[in-house]
Amino acid sequence: MTTTLVTSGVYAWTRNPMYLGLSILLLGWAIKLGTLSPFAGPLLFIPLIQRVQIRPEEHALRMQFGNDFDQYCQRVNRWFGRTSQA
Repeated sequence: MTTTLVTSGVYAWTRNPMYLGLSILLLGWAIKLGTLSPFAGPLLFIPLIQRVQIRPEEHALRMQFGNDFDQYCQRVNRWFGRTSQA
């Protein structure tokens, strides 16, 4: 179990750098293959990973870190970028 909420470095720009990186990799691979069918990978991966992995992780972090995690979510988007409240 994690004991520290990391909000600096890459986490200052995305709450999910590993999933963002994998999504970009899948998109790049689809472009490299040069046909339409590989684009199903990233189009299916993103909503699936949000439902199955990211939401449960965020719930656990919210339970553990409470208001600190809520404030972090207000500053940093789930996928990429800082919010206007940053």
